[in-house]
Amino acid sequence: MNVKKIALWTTGILVGGAALGAGAVYLYLQSLMPAKEERLAYRNEQVLAAIDQQLEGVDLDGLRVKIPLMEQKSLGELQELLRQGTIRHQDLVAYYLLNIKEKDQSELGNNAVSEINPRAMDEARKFDETQDDRLLAGIPVLIKENINTNNLSTSAGAYALKDFIPAQNAPVVDQLLENGAIILGKTNLSEMSYYMSQKSPSGYSAKKGQTTNPFNPLVLSPLGSSSGSSVAMATDLAAVSLGTETSGSIVAPAAINSVVGYKPTRGTISGEGVVPITYTLDTVGPITKTVEDAFLTYRAATGKTSSLSLDKDFIKGKRIGLLKADKDFDKRLEKVLKDLGAQVVSLDIDTSKIDLNFILKNDFEKDLNHYLKTADAPIGSLQELVDFNKQDPEVRMRYGQNFLEEALRPKLDAAKVESILQIAQDSLNQAMDNQKLDILVAKDNYYAHLAAGAGAPELTVPFGLQEEIPVGATFFAKAGQDETVIQIAYSFEQLTQLRALPGEKEF
Repeated sequence: MNVKKIALWTTGILVGGAALGAGAVYLYLQSLMPAKEERLAYRNEQVLAAIDQQLEGVDLDGLRVKIPLMEQKSLGELQELLRQGTIRHQDLVAYYLLNIKEKDQSELGNNAVSEINPRAMDEARKFDETQDDRLLAGIPVLIKENINTNNLSTSAGAYALKDFIPAQNAPVVDQLLENGAIILGKTNLSEMSYYMSQKSPSGYSAKKGQTTNPFNPLVLSPLGSSSGSSVAMATDLAAVSLGTETSGSIVAPAAINSVVGYKPTRGTISGEGVVPITYTLDTVGPITKTVEDAFLTYRAATGKTSSLSLDKDFIKGKRIGLLKADKDFDKRLEKVLKDLGAQVVSLDIDTSKIDLNFILKNDFEKDLNHYLKTADAPIGSLQELVDFNKQDPEVRMRYGQNFLEEALRPKLDAAKVESILQIAQDSLNQAMDNQKLDILVAKDNYYAHLAAGAGAPELTVPFGLQEEIPVGATFFAKAGQDETVIQIAYSFEQLTQLRALPGEKEF
């Protein structure tokens, strides 16, 4: 849940409802918060069966000898090992499958993966037989389970769609395949991209259960909605992954799992074939271990060529606007940025009129209905989904479905939607122009709603641990300024190297 929303709700309750007394206020606040996470994992047997079938006959003892070579390696490092012949593509796929089996789908696993491609090992062996220089040749990729794949279920976590396999891939998946990727499987998510229920914990879906944060399972939220894709990167279940973001759904889970999350300028990666909340805001983007991995995955997902040369010293001399969010974090980040040679300007941006909730309620029913009908899904409308869930609420809507029900039959107002988007764009652009800034930066997803409304590129970089919780420095700029965001984020990452791994202590 957005931190600013909680703060506003709290303020309103304390001012307007002081007469209720502390006990009543506490109970009311608790009623607004998501339910406590539970150790719930569904359909593990299907995932494990698809893994065991492919690992049959694999020399696991020999594979384990090679694991230190592959473990937590970046895309570039893995590609170099493959070029040298130190590892094979089938070693890489087998390693990730074994990791998913032993660390993710086990009794105390994080439950990030929801589907496994039963032909992943066969595809890897073919790459071992040929020379292929495509961007992601033979590289295992995990895809968030709201993105269409024609060989694996696309459910958005909904029980009604748990076995739905679309006839066609989403264009972004076809682009990855054209660039040589092996789709290793799908990742769990906050059901309906966290537009199911106010009470539902991040990372829970009726199809696969609860994804947990590996840094402190069941206590620290994995956030979402791209929970599974982020946890998969933190625990090394694939080389790279794809997520989606409406507002914060890439950068929030990436930051709290200490990985890189990149939401590009809206529209640069095709959003067709993705189960939507709102076509107005939804954006597909990479979640990876490094900024360079995110850039390469972005190129593969768009099919665009680029002459961009990453420079670790690019941040020096740049004028950076630090948006106020958290006093301790801001102070630490300001010092680091100045030490790296950047000029830092501390500022606030008024985002009170950027009403993204209105856009979600305005768009959700019509956009979801369009997807369900064009994809020929077994459920044809939001109303049908709501009715279906009510038939078995314990299984299909464990934490309720108030967001779905509230989205039925909205009063559409396209002019107001456009006005909100314009306010966001003007707010971001004017702040940068008035202060002559190269880029903006803030903690985690504190200003994700600003970037979302403006359609702006946004990239979060691990910034170590704060009170044993992973945090990220999230850079964003004007729509279309993706290369600037990538360059500065890459430079910051290379000069700080603050990605944490699960089990590590505070820096």
